Amino acid sequence: MHEYDLEEKKTKIIHELRRVAKKIDKTPTIVEYKRESPSIGYDAIVGLFGSWNDAVREAGLEINPTLEPPSNAYSEEEIVGELIRVANLCGKFPSHPRFGSLSTMSRGPVERHFGSWVQAKEFIFTQHYNKLNFEPKKTNKKTRQSADKVLEISCALANVPRNEMETIILFSILAEEMKYRILRAQVEYPDLIVEKEGKQINMEAEFLSSNYLNHGHPIDEGTICLCWRKDKDIEGVEIIDLETYIRMRPN
Repeated sequence: MHEYDLEEKKTKIIHELRRVAKKIDKTPTIVEYKRESPSIGYDAIVGLFGSWNDAVREAGLEINPTLEPPSNAYSEEEIVGELIRVANLCGKFPSHPRFGSLSTMSRGPVERHFGSWVQAKEFIFTQHYNKLNFEPKKTNKKTRQSADKVLEISCALANVPRNEMETIILFSILAEEMKYRILRAQVEYPDLIVEKEGKQINMEAEFLSSNYLNHGHPIDEGTICLCWRKDKDIEGVEIIDLETYIRMRPN
């Protein structure tokens, strides 16, 4: 996950924790949080912050007092062994309820040890694959069009760019502000020939900076890679990523 997406996701989690806390007039426990049917699930919170209490701290809430785990807490070997046993009974990694119905161990020790149920599943599939009597299904992660995300500036483009063409459109809106003049736009390389401070510059537009290399464009110090998001530095090529420009842009 890109750092900007991570930052926004954490901000949403913090707002949701504070919303629930305000509603029940106290720092919610995990059970109380789930009872409020939140828009962000517990697994997502632990996955991003590392633990429930770390997320609570980031939200500026007081940590609820908890009981120390019992002296006879399960060892990793016992937890892993039970997860593998139940998974083999089910022929797949079990859901929370299914695990609880087939094991004397609750989900609590599993999630305390691994941080979340999802992380426990990933651990079993990667570290103990040879002990499973079934083939874990490979998720077919098809590229899906994400929901439109509103561009947080007042201009003719309603949403943040999702492709190269929309990146060029946004640049054309911001070009004068950024002290560029567009002299030519074309299909062949480079996409744009621009002028700044009396100097003509080649500019190749991409949605992600890494696409510049993926598309086999030349490493030329005279060319600028214009992109929406910089996900990779390119030695010898200047990169202008509009996402960072907008975030640093004075309101």
